[in-house]
Amino acid sequence: MLHRCPWEWKSACLPPSPGLPVPVRGVIDLVQHDLTAVDYKSSTAKPDTGHAAFDHELQLVTYQMMIEEATGDTPPSLDLIYLVKTKMPQVIRVKIHPANEQRKQRIADLYRIACEGITTERFHPQPGMQCSWCQYRKECSGWCRQ
Repeated sequence: MLHRCPWEWKSACLPPSPGLPVPVRGVIDLVQHDLTAVDYKSSTAKPDTGHAAFDHELQLVTYQMMIEEATGDTPPSLDLIYLVKTKMPQVIRVKIHPANEQRKQRIADLYRIACEGITTERFHPQPGMQCSWCQYRKECSGWCRQ
């Protein structure tokens, strides 16, 4: 049985630190009473559970770091719950081990690299379906034609 957490998890924030140059804010779908971070995903096909940890590492490890910052404790698991909309709907839970210091450092490095790219205005377009809703679509398209 799940119990209500003693704090509100409307959003969480990682403050700037030597390894993290800017604050990172996020909203965790669910934090269970034992501090397991849960993120819900919807899909029209069964997910590749073998790649789930890799595909969502930035998000899940960020959630772990936020929980550790807020509580001082490491969550026992980082879980993905897929709501699969197939002919016979399925719910698939993927449990991922918490990140070690090396994985957390990798995520901090990714944030640092992204921050440096933004502040020095180095943008490398990666065209894809996300372009249809991106607010920088015009600027990016112009840059690609140069």
